[in-house]
Amino acid sequence: MTRITLGSVALMLLLVAIGAFLIAGIIGASAGIFGAIASGGIAFPAPEHEHGPGTPINEHKVVAMAKTNQITIATAIEGIVVRESPDNNIRAWFHGDVSTAPDRLPHLVVVQKGGTVEIQVKRKQDSHYDWISETNTQLEVAIPAAYRGKLAVNSTSGNITLEDQAYTALALSTTSGNIEANGLGVNTFSLSTNSGNIHADNLDTDQTKIDTTSGDVEVVDLRGNLEAHSTSGNLEVGFAKTPAHIIAESNSGEVTMRLPEDANFTLHADSTSGDLTCAFPVTTTIRRSGGRDDEDEHHLSGTVGTGKNNVKVCTTSGDVQVTQSSATP
Repeated sequence: MTRITLGSVALMLLLVAIGAFLIAGIIGASAGIFGAIASGGIAFPAPEHEHGPGTPINEHKVVAMAKTNQITIATAIEGIVVRESPDNNIRAWFHGDVSTAPDRLPHLVVVQKGGTVEIQVKRKQDSHYDWISETNTQLEVAIPAAYRGKLAVNSTSGNITLEDQAYTALALSTTSGNIEANGLGVNTFSLSTNSGNIHADNLDTDQTKIDTTSGDVEVVDLRGNLEAHSTSGNLEVGFAKTPAHIIAESNSGEVTMRLPEDANFTLHADSTSGDLTCAFPVTTTIRRSGGRDDEDEHHLSGTVGTGKNNVKVCTTSGDVQVTQSSATP
């Protein structure tokens, strides 16, 4: 009969403890390996700071309009709203809340150089992680009603909104945000976006130029000439008055132009793989590439009324429509 002594019991307990320690180490190493595989082999460092619900942002800057003839506004991710100032000063208000380290908080910068006022929201160049954590920040700029100079507004991913203002030249651009522009009087108006949408209403301009890569464009009640280009979005523009020149082109979207019922224009419309529709009575001159007069469902040229104005509308793989809107006095 085998005798079990206290020494042998202690030895067995020690061996069990050592075995358990080795198994735990193997499991931990395996978890680390699989965790690295799941994250693409990249070990992400732990955050340097623990943040609460967000640090309040509330900055105001005021400069006198004086002899200002150009204003530029720029942000990265903040939305921008431009409105009328209650006095003769240019006012900027940056507000919201940000979840980031105290030394990485964005801040408002306003610089006046001669006739130019520059308004920006700046942040540390290496704080790209903060872009994800920032929430509910907005830059509002108030410009005096008497100002008639140039205005350029740019945001990387924020929306841009303007209403009821007038400028000599206005340029609005964003990479992935939307643009909303209503009730504007502008000599030269430029709008551009890569992947955002553009909506505008009641525009009185000499010339409007629109460029978009993959967003849709909708304009209502435009007065003035138009040049619009889109890579893969739809273009829909309604005119309150027939302009002298319209050029509207899209690579893979639909193009719709709405003209007053009493419009007079010369039409050139093309669609490589879409349908053409014109609601006006067109005296047609249709030609194929071979030069003979014939019907061609992808090309339409002709005159409406006196043919006084020029309308060129084309798309590669979408439909083209020239429709009627209500006539204006």
